[in-house]
Amino acid sequence: MPRYEGMEDLLQQVRERLERAQAQHPMGKGPFDVELPVDDATYDTLVGSLGVLQREAEAMSSLVASPRAGSLSGPQRDHVLQLLGQVLEELWTAEAALQGVR
Repeated sequence: MPRYEGMEDLLQQVRERLERAQAQHPMGKGPFDVELPVDDATYDTLVGSLGVLQREAEAMSSLVASPRAGSLSGPQRDHVLQLLGQVLEELWTAEAALQGVR
């Protein structure tokens, strides 16, 4: 599925940014423990990224619901489910951060 290869890169970039932010807080405080003003550029970036994710999720859902998805082998299906689980985990982590869950 070459169309979704970019998603792995995007998630890797998010992980790297989070690791860099956590490294800046060596006393155990995470990047969300400090109150920082969120500028409009950050908001625009977040909303833009979420819009891309929503469109890609809708496209993926349509593809999974199509008869073509029935042609996946067992290992391919398992791999797709694993990737979907990883994506959901990243989204849950982002949601928890926005909700202030530590």
